[in-house]
Amino acid sequence: PWTVKNRAHSAHEKGLGFFLKGIQSKEEILKAFQNGCDGVIISDHGGRYQPGTTSTIDTLWDAKDLIR
Repeated sequence: PWTVKNRAHSAHEKGLGFFLKGIQSKEEILKAFQNGCDGVIISDHGGRYQPGTTSTIDTLWDAKDLIR
């Protein structure tokens, strides 16, 4: 099955990094790293408004303590 953990593991076996795009919350960032991601791309998908989502800048602000 397609899981983040499986895809990250496959990439790492080949010596590649694994990144997720479309992350929209601090919780998603934490989950991505817990499952083996090397990095994330925070995105609101081109500025298209989706009810209940936050803007990219708000997500960055919420996650500032996670950024290294």
